[in-house]
Amino acid sequence: MNVLVYLNDERDESYGGCLELGDPAKPAKTVVPAWGSTMIFTTDNRSIHGFPKPIAEGRWRKSIALYYYTAEETKEFGGDTTTAWRTHGVHRGMIPKARLGLYRGLNQTSKAVSLAAHLVNPNQGTEWWRKRKERLAIANDDQGYGHDEHEGEG
Repeated sequence: MNVLVYLNDERDESYGGCLELGDPAKPAKTVVPAWGSTMIFTTDNRSIHGFPKPIAEGRWRKSIALYYYTAEETKEFGGDTTTAWRTHGVHRGMIPKARLGLYRGLNQTSKAVSLAAHLVNPNQGTEWWRKRKERLAIANDDQGYGHDEHEGEG
């Protein structure tokens, strides 16, 4: 669960930094981060959210963010996935391409460190890894990515 409480005295949509929920191309809801506005929503693989419009220069987006989570992953969400808000697009020139490559490399390194942390956690360790594999296999079967039990017969 996410709980966001906004603490901005003066706020207008033109200042940017508004929370958008849903499809980035056509958000279902736009929330202006005005004083006392509070959003509570589930964080899972279906709760697309973010603030794609930059905050105007000289303005701030102040908030308190609270998260509730369980130690056990759910079928709908595992904490080691990447939030997908929008693609990076085409980058021209050596420096933008190098920055994107560095970003991707650091992102993969971050995922690897997160997985390693789960594996060495004395409260979870290899049991967590085994259960994660089982949950992913079940989820893939539920989504039709599994193998047909009659495949290859005939």
